[in-house]
Amino acid sequence: MKTAISLPDELFTRVEARSAELGVNRSEFFAAAASRYLDETDAAGLTAALDTALRHAGVASTEEARAVAAAGRDRLAELTTGDDW
Repeated sequence: MKTAISLPDELFTRVEARSAELGVNRSEFFAAAASRYLDETDAAGLTAALDTALRHAGVASTEEARAVAAAGRDRLAELTTGDDW
């Protein structure tokens, strides 16, 4: 799919230089950048969803969330002791 975008001159210059360094054309560069950005925002959305779930479960702080996660790992270890993975 073809598309047209507008970029500030300085950003365009940086893209030109970096794509040349990497040996890819602009289309490949922008496709890779868009894919990476989408992956990052998907991960951020997952983190936000987990944070919301923890808040709904009554977990109020990062320290408490770590404690809940550690307890979960410990319980999983107990339940799977001797299991073949």
